Amino acid sequence: HDTPNEHVAWHTPRVGNYMQTPIVYGDYLYGCQDNGVMSCFNAQTGELMYRKRLGGGTGFTSSPVAADGKLYFANERGEVYVVQTGPELVVLSKNPMHDICMATPAIADGAIIIRPASYVYSIGKPRQIALRADILGGNVYFVAGVFVLPADNGMSSTTRFLTERTCVRS
Repeated sequence: HDTPNEHVAWHTPRVGNYMQTPIVYGDYLYGCQDNGVMSCFNAQTGELMYRKRLGGGTGFTSSPVAADGKLYFANERGEVYVVQTGPELVVLSKNPMHDICMATPAIADGAIIIRPASYVYSIGKPRQIALRADILGGNVYFVAGVFVLPADNGMSSTTRFLTERTCVRS
């Protein structure tokens, strides 16, 4: 590929994402445009490995995250796609959150944290977890490794999940 100058290793015009941040995982750069078209490039050479639609044209506003050889893409309809990393598009699952989802998921301490409009989900393997429910007025549910918090729980934006998954107010 011709490049604008000697400091650019490669570029591909008109294939970039509008709002979402692309992600590099292993040898590949992945991106998903607003319309759900996902692209995978060799991160070193810029060779296009694939460019295919992920989902039925629903808006993708959030950026992807990755862990354990998998990419996670949340669309505005509230579906979280799990995609295998590598040079071919392999969708492992599509998980409905049953709510609008525009926020980028986060991954911490073996869990993926997803924030649709009405809840916050922390999804991971079940284990011994300490929870300070008194801070949240008892509106916290823990089922099979998943914390579910109502979005309108009155907590400020300074509320955070710590890696030991104790919910605290800072």
